[in-house]
Amino acid sequence: MNAVIWIRILLLISLAGCLEAAKKGGDSGNSGGASTVQRVSRAHLEFALSLYQRLASDLGPHENLVISPHSIASVLSQLWLGSGVGSSTYRQLEKVLFYRDSGLTPSQAHQTFHPSNYGITDSDLNAVVDIANKIYLQKGVSLRKEFEDDLAHFYNSSVSTVDFTTVPGSGTRSAQRVVNKWVSTQTKGRISSLIDKPLSHETRMLIVNALVLDAHWLHSFDPTMTAANGIFHLSSKSKLEIPMMAGKFQVSLGESHELNCRLLELPFKARRLSMFLLLPNEEQGEDTSQSLRRLEASLNSDTLKQLFSSLTQETVHVRMPRFRVAHSTALEDTLRRMGLVTLFDPLRANLSRMSTNTQLAVSAMAHKVHLEVTEKGTEGAAATSSGIERFGEIGEFFEVNRPFIFLIWDYKRGALLFIGRVTYPEPLFNSS
Repeated sequence: MNAVIWIRILLLISLAGCLEAAKKGGDSGNSGGASTVQRVSRAHLEFALSLYQRLASDLGPHENLVISPHSIASVLSQLWLGSGVGSSTYRQLEKVLFYRDSGLTPSQAHQTFHPSNYGITDSDLNAVVDIANKIYLQKGVSLRKEFEDDLAHFYNSSVSTVDFTTVPGSGTRSAQRVVNKWVSTQTKGRISSLIDKPLSHETRMLIVNALVLDAHWLHSFDPTMTAANGIFHLSSKSKLEIPMMAGKFQVSLGESHELNCRLLELPFKARRLSMFLLLPNEEQGEDTSQSLRRLEASLNSDTLKQLFSSLTQETVHVRMPRFRVAHSTALEDTLRRMGLVTLFDPLRANLSRMSTNTQLAVSAMAHKVHLEVTEKGTEGAAATSSGIERFGEIGEFFEVNRPFIFLIWDYKRGALLFIGRVTYPEPLFNSS
C-alpha cells in the first residue's frame, strides 16, 4: 500500500479601488546578475524562512502553521511584474522576495514560474502537482496588453471579467460564486468554498493562485504496522493519542549539533519531490514547545544548508503520525513587517504597469492550506505485537512523537513548496 499526502492550497489577493489616485513611480531600474539555479533557490529559501519565522513568532506554543512559500512568491511576483518599474512598490517587492540580494533580473525571476516547471505528472499518477493562476477583473477595468502577455507567458494565467458589485445570492454570476466554482474545479472539489464572506463592492481585481499536490511515497508504509493508539507528546505534561505509521526504509538521515535536531528525508515516487522532517532533540528539563522555538529561531539558509549536507543513506525505522493539519492566515500585516508597505497603501501603491486604472492597491491577502498525511487503504489496520517486533530490528530510529517542522522541496525547480510546523496534529483514525 502507498502512503499519500494531499495538500490543498489557495492564495487569494483582492485589489480594491481607492478614493485617490496612487502615486506614480520614479526612475526605471534593473537588477543584475547571472541566472543560476542556486540564486533562484537561495532567493526562494530566504523568502520562505523569513516569512515562516515571522508567522511562527505570532503563534502560541500549540498552534500549527502550514504555508506554501512558492505560491505566495508566485502571486507577489505577479504583482512585481505589474508594478511601476523603479517605484517604491517595485523596489520593496524585489527586496522582500530576495531577488535583489540574489542578483536576479526580472526575466530570470519570472522564468522560475514558467508553465514548463508547473506540471509534475507521472503516467501512473504516483505524483501530481498542478498550479493554476487566475485574475478576475471588474467589468470596465482593463489590463495593459504587455502585462497580460507577460502574465500568460510566465505564469500561464488567464483573465476573466466579473461584476464585484453584484449582491451575493442574487444570481449564479455573483463574484463570490464564480470564484468559488473555479476554486472547486481547480482543486477537484477539495476546496468547495474559498470565499465565505461577500467581497467588497470596491474590489477591482482578484489574483487567485491554487496549488494541489497528490504524491505517493517512494517507500510504502505497511498498514499492518500502524499503531492505532500511538502517542504524540504535545508538551512534557500532555500527550495525544494518534495513529502512528511505521516502516523500515533505506532513506537519508542527517543531524546538526548547531540546530540541535535530526533530519529525515522521505522521497516521493516523483523523485524530484521530497518531504523533510526536522525533529528537535530532547533536552533535559526543556519542554517540547521550547525545543521547537529554539529550532525555529536558529533556522536560516546557512544552518539549513549545513543540516542538508549531513544527510547520509541509512536503514531507518520510522514512526510518524497519520494526521491532518490546516492553517489559514491573513498575510498583510506580516508582509508589512517584512518591508512591503506601499503595496497596501491606497495613496502610495504603484501598479501602473498592470493597468491603466491607477486607483489600485492590495486590500487583502489570504492564505489557506490543508494538509493530510495518510496511508491509502488502511481500513482495519492496527498495531499488533508482531508489528512491534518487526519494527525493532537493527537500524537507526526516527520517531516523530513530538512537535516538528516539515519541508516539501522540489529539486527540479529548486523551490520550497511547503513549510510548516506541527505542534498539535489532528488524528486521522480512518484514512482514505
